[in-house]
Amino acid sequence: MRFSSFLLTAALLSSANAQANALLEVYHSARQTDPTYQAALAEAAANSETKKQAIGALLPQLNSSAYINSTDRDATPADPSNPASASFNPSGSFDTQGYSVILTQSIVRFDQFASLAIGSLTAKQAEVDVLLAEQELVARAAEAYFAFLAAKTDLATAKAERDAINSQLEQAQKRFEVGLIASVDVQEAQASFDLADAQLIAAEQALENAKDIMREIAGQQIDDLPDLKANIPMQAPAGDDQSWVERAMTNNPQLVRSKLGVAIADKNIAAQRAGHLPALSAQAEYAYRDTTDFGTSGAETTDTLLSLQLSLPLFSGGSTQSKVRQASQQKLQAEHLAEQARRSVERETRAAYRSMVSAIRRVQALEQAVQSNQTALEATQAGYDVGTRTSVDVLNARSGLFRAQRDYAKSRYDYALSLIRLYRAEGTLGPNHLVVLNGWLESSLSDAAANLQ
Repeated sequence: MRFSSFLLTAALLSSANAQANALLEVYHSARQTDPTYQAALAEAAANSETKKQAIGALLPQLNSSAYINSTDRDATPADPSNPASASFNPSGSFDTQGYSVILTQSIVRFDQFASLAIGSLTAKQAEVDVLLAEQELVARAAEAYFAFLAAKTDLATAKAERDAINSQLEQAQKRFEVGLIASVDVQEAQASFDLADAQLIAAEQALENAKDIMREIAGQQIDDLPDLKANIPMQAPAGDDQSWVERAMTNNPQLVRSKLGVAIADKNIAAQRAGHLPALSAQAEYAYRDTTDFGTSGAETTDTLLSLQLSLPLFSGGSTQSKVRQASQQKLQAEHLAEQARRSVERETRAAYRSMVSAIRRVQALEQAVQSNQTALEATQAGYDVGTRTSVDVLNARSGLFRAQRDYAKSRYDYALSLIRLYRAEGTLGPNHLVVLNGWLESSLSDAAANLQ
């Protein structure tokens, strides 16, 4: 069974018991309100119009114009001694009005053919951009969600640690008052309490920052979110890292987009070279003219003109050659960027694969560390009660337990995010993976915080 099939099956089995769809709700809210996502969709929609514009340039172009002129003429006879000569250049005023309709159809326009190819590729690139925006939104929603949980875990741990140290401080003060311990033990407990209090202040600030990030992406204030269940399914991804890299080379939309970029750059070279090539078009024109001359009835004329127009560029001052060279360098740039994208995706895929494998081992190791630190704290506390261990030993053991509990919780979040990062690198990340993670959610973190005390 492939890893994705295993995850989807687990999601279906666990979704019936999930108490909330918080992760999916965050995603759907972000899908409606996140400015970054909406801007990406708008940009993709705008770019998709390029193909329609290129098609429009190849279709018949119909234009019309109208005019009206009024002329006053004061003419002097060419031969003043012969008044009859003025009749050939009479003075007076007359009006002229008319209109024309011109229909033009391109027959051979190599630059327009290249523009159509560029428009088609740009439209495909816009489709890939929509997919990239969707995957980016899924990843950002998951990152923000688990960063929120990690910040709440830090806060809950900091509160529990400060309260525990405060109890230790109160106990040390009482023991000092009856002469059972030295004042240095009280001072050490007070120093630990002050440090824990400072850590609590930092954790509170970090949580507020996490809330701001969540509000930025979801568009609403969120104060609590369901945490992961105590037991979540963990299984290493099927196959090795090379198999994931091979699929990423085919599926990753960033690579698809970079390849389209190279193809667009290549077609742009053809478009610029068209500046050297002839262009042929057909034109039909209908023109009407009405002239009123010196108060007479005037004349009305209509003209119908059919023509073929052939143009051949001869010299453009070297600008066409320069544009071709520029387009060639832009294609070279696109090829280098495509190669960089390929290397980056390969690196990210291998890193995401290794991260998921190591995340499982880290969760298991930290789970054991929590148990070991709990046992160590109990033994240290017992030694302190009989006088064989100091308060510093107890404080250190308690701090070790809290750190282990905090790191264990975060390792589970890292594992959940490693799933998102691996499928994102492969190029198949989608909302279905959020369904998987949402099926792993159970109680709110505020309820789980009691387990840290």
